[in-house]
Amino acid sequence: MDTTPPASDPLHYVVYAYDRDPAGGLREGDPSVIREVVTGNGRPNPPTDLTATRNADGSVTLTWARPTPDDPDGPPDGVEFYRIYRDGQALENRYDRWFEGGPNVIWQDTQTDGLQHTYSVTAVDKQHLESKFAGPVTP
Repeated sequence: MDTTPPASDPLHYVVYAYDRDPAGGLREGDPSVIREVVTGNGRPNPPTDLTATRNADGSVTLTWARPTPDDPDGPPDGVEFYRIYRDGQALENRYDRWFEGGPNVIWQDTQTDGLQHTYSVTAVDKQHLESKFAGPVTP
């Protein structure tokens, strides 16, 4: 998190991984893809009408509607993907990402291990700003 970003617009960020060689010297890995961030970007709208259904085989199907409009900033910012959370809404509860879907989106959890789980979904825009949560729902 950049708590004191420079006052330029847009901002460009790149990430490097570091490790130590056998002698203890610091080595820099290859750079990540450059991520452009536009200041003043508003978060996308959350998905609507989230439901969860337990299937006969123990899997769970989530369905939701794309928000309309999906992002108040409009094109080209728009929703890039949806983030599915399982059993909480913290960072460690991020379970999957889903890129597909028309007006209604369908996602399936086939790894429930026969347990009951609670799900929430967010929309994430092209700048990786996340909407408020839809849910939680439990099948």
